[in-house]
Amino acid sequence: DGFILPAFELLTEAPMAEIEKYKTEMQSGRNPKEVKMIVALHITGLNFGKKKAQGAREAFIAIHENKQAPQDISEVRVHSKNLIDVLVEASLASSKSEARRIIAQNGIKIDGEAVSDENFQIEKNCVLRRGKRLFIKIIV
Repeated sequence: DGFILPAFELLTEAPMAEIEKYKTEMQSGRNPKEVKMIVALHITGLNFGKKKAQGAREAFIAIHENKQAPQDISEVRVHSKNLIDVLVEASLASSKSEARRIIAQNGIKIDGEAVSDENFQIEKNCVLRRGKRLFIKIIV
């Protein structure tokens, strides 16, 4: 959190008055995450344009705060319906042992629901999530 304001000053074209305003707000208890989002918006806007920066912000909020699947995810057609085999087939696990470990650690969600049964059968197309950031649409 100590790098937020220096990054704001060095990496953006924001006026010092704005940066000072955020410094005061953070000292008064404003969540640093909110200011990080503002800094990220400024930096992304400088590099890719305001429209893309806003789109990236909305995608971040949808995925990480609202727990939604991203709009543009890869599709993988699988031959097996067994979850362990699907994880290996879709390259979400390098081996069946790793697939079992991921499942045992509650690292798999199917259509937003955690799956802890390694014998789970995938019967229909679904969105499979491994961890926090890896989403794949499974086509059976």
